[in-house]
Amino acid sequence: MHDEMIDWNRLARYFAGECSPAEADAIRAWAAEDPARSAELALLRKVWARAGELPAAPRIEAMWEAVVAGSDVPRAHGDALIPAPPGRADGGRVRVGRALSLMPPTNARPRWATLRVTAIAAALVIAAFGGRTAWRQAHRADGAPHAAAVAVVREYRTARGQRATIELLDGTHVTLGVDSRLRTTAFEGGRRDVFLDGEAVFDVVHDARRPFLVHAGSALAQDIGTTFSVRAYAGEPVRIVVADGSVAVGDTIAPADPRTVLGARDMARVQRDGRIVVARGIDPRPYLAWTSGRLVFRHVPLRAVVSELERWFDVRITVADSALLDATVNASFHDDGIDDVLQLLTTSLDARVERRGRMVVLHRAH
Repeated sequence: MHDEMIDWNRLARYFAGECSPAEADAIRAWAAEDPARSAELALLRKVWARAGELPAAPRIEAMWEAVVAGSDVPRAHGDALIPAPPGRADGGRVRVGRALSLMPPTNARPRWATLRVTAIAAALVIAAFGGRTAWRQAHRADGAPHAAAVAVVREYRTARGQRATIELLDGTHVTLGVDSRLRTTAFEGGRRDVFLDGEAVFDVVHDARRPFLVHAGSALAQDIGTTFSVRAYAGEPVRIVVADGSVAVGDTIAPADPRTVLGARDMARVQRDGRIVVARGIDPRPYLAWTSGRLVFRHVPLRAVVSELERWFDVRITVADSALLDATVNASFHDDGIDDVLQLLTTSLDARVERRGRMVVLHRAH
């Protein structure tokens, strides 16, 4: 087994005592090839053993800090991995599990940062966000995930101002938006379930025998060979936009009901009550522009623009005159810093801005 092609699901089964003798022999042979691997495997075994004794998140986080303190793994900012300091000579792309490329905060000019995370990071994610109990108990007999106990074996988070690109174990590519979380399951039992809070674009490796399902708020989106985006921030309807191929969309309220099929250039909004509103023949480019560092607003009320800017630039924006909140914004920003964005925004709205650090206040100009 090559270091960058480790099957973390198999490794978790190994620690749980659930893999085959051949799989166990392969893992032990891989570790025996390098003393550093043997040491890592021993450490991960201890982590796995202790995971069952950690009922609370604070203790898991304390354990993570202890591991980081004795290694060269970069520290986390809250729950989100952050870019390594400028000048590190690791080069290339960020890797967590198979591959994770983390983009720098968007209040600076975008520039690829580097970050190398050892096997310790991947195992901690397995232990902290799955654990031995979830590994054994998280699926019903029909293979569908439990509502309350999901077999989550890996979790990816971005903070405000961060985006990330991820390659899942099945080869599916995900671009994770700002202030978002993606949880992945073991991809076993004939299903590939992922759970999204926030925004992401999925370029799915289609497999008719193993459907790829995105659970996002009140929506379920099943790939039928496609590239599509899902947006599921708290307080908003779930939005699904198909760039290529097709997606079957349902809701979590009545998951057994027939699903609505979207084709390329179609968009669906899934309301909290399960209603699905479909728009056909839309231009998907503005909805996917964020993946290349562009923010595009077309006839968007300022209240929604404010929420998006807060996520992108990690600022707090207050609108002093509530009448401004319903003003319509038509604008496009590409690699602009927050000061440039605010200047353009206030000019178009006939407003003025006060800024103190991360605190921003918008006023009417007159």
